[in-house]
Amino acid sequence: KVDGMSGVHGIAIASKLGHGFITSGNTKTVKMFDLKTLESLADIPVGADGPDGIVYEPITERVFVFEHRGAGMTVIDAKDGKVLKETPLPGQAEFPVVDGKGTVWDIIEDKSLILKIDAKEMKVLAQWPIGPTCEGPSGQAIDLANRRLFVGCNNEKMSVVDADTGKIIQTLPIGVHIDATAYDPETGLIYDANRSSVTIIHQDSKDTYSVVETLATLGRANTLALDMKTKKLYLSTARFEEKAGADGKQARPAMMPGTFAVLVYGK
Repeated sequence: KVDGMSGVHGIAIASKLGHGFITSGNTKTVKMFDLKTLESLADIPVGADGPDGIVYEPITERVFVFEHRGAGMTVIDAKDGKVLKETPLPGQAEFPVVDGKGTVWDIIEDKSLILKIDAKEMKVLAQWPIGPTCEGPSGQAIDLANRRLFVGCNNEKMSVVDADTGKIIQTLPIGVHIDATAYDPETGLIYDANRSSVTIIHQDSKDTYSVVETLATLGRANTLALDMKTKKLYLSTARFEEKAGADGKQARPAMMPGTFAVLVYGK
């Protein structure tokens, strides 16, 4: 258990360096911790509000942090936790991916954009609009061999995008309120975690895809992790209590104590 955070969103692992990094949205910090002991090494302030998506880029040995509310990017040296650069972005940043060759891609939810980022120069190289085909992108995965991005969007669509040109190759139907996407290169399966289901899509060929199954889960189980060895899916959720706000409108639901659970699915 790693303590001392509030509003956790994402984690990045720098195995070679023995460091892990977790975004703490409410404190506007990134927790740096020791992978062996799980002890805290630093709480790194980030410039913009709401650090959310995070990824480790192995070529530069840097951690890229994307702020949702603050619409910005912070780059951290994974060796010592030093902030190297802070850059404003054009909108609400979500889930990033890397290719292991020095390129980072991030999605901008409120503007329906994909950003291509040079990890060495720490700057945006290209902005690719994907709306109205794919509106409100929130989940993203990458096929390294075929250079394809899988972008889950909140108009109940997932688009397959050329990672080098930004061209949309194919768009498929998924469920409501996507928030995470995973890809398994061994099976060719793509998993989109929706509000109460996982849409499973098969990669028939480099540029041809088909929906093969809709897996029913539980409400709000729309974050996801895939174990590449066991092929098990892990989703988290809880029970929530609906409440009315001060103005009579429905307020953000509160999680009921003791109801947090991790759902495990496998063949």
